[in-house]
Amino acid sequence: MAVLLVKNLQLKCTRCVAGGCSNTPELENGIALHSILYSSDDRPQAKKRRKKWVDFVMQKRAKWEPSKSSAICSVHFKPEDF
Repeated sequence: MAVLLVKNLQLKCTRCVAGGCSNTPELENGIALHSILYSSDDRPQAKKRRKKWVDFVMQKRAKWEPSKSSAICSVHFKPEDF
């Protein structure tokens, strides 16, 4: 999942929203949460990134709806995404 990451340091989400994953932030183990850009960001790049992340989550969670606090953990990204 090659994308530019945006880290939100004020996340309200405490767990990864990806299907089958319930990781929490464990910085000592290299696991961080990365917020999914919310729909109010109208920049084309932001819309494209948001769609990619939402589509990824919906592969296993078809009825899932993103919120302002939705986040994906770093386990779901490749090292080159950072």
